[in-house]
Amino acid sequence: TKDFKDSLEAYLKAAELAPDDQAIQNDTGLIYLYHGRSCGEDPRKALPFFLRTLALVDEDGQEPTIGYRDSLQNLARYYHEVEPDPEKVIEYADRRNDPEFYNGLKPPLNVFCREAAADRQWAEQQRKRK
Repeated sequence: TKDFKDSLEAYLKAAELAPDDQAIQNDTGLIYLYHGRSCGEDPRKALPFFLRTLALVDEDGQEPTIGYRDSLQNLARYYHEVEPDPEKVIEYADRRNDPEFYNGLKPPLNVFCREAAADRQWAEQQRKRK
């Protein structure tokens, strides 16, 4: 819907019903990250959904999907804009744009992410200022 509050309610229900779905977990976090403020929500509520997506692969052993790939990108953005942490931005942006990672996905999701690269560039600048 174009109403983010309605969308958020639907995605929260979907995330509850499909806790092992990488795409749904990522997309629920995405609404909080990019639209949370517009519907009166704290964008920090995005973090558990992105971390859940990563845990499905990194801890539970699922094959990574586009939801996992996008969560890496969204975590780079999260730690750039919501809770600034240059080290975490670099970690997630590097993982997102690692060709060995994305070329190994089925289907191959070999798309370099300019947004993650831009977040990484910001992080490098922050490091130099310290």
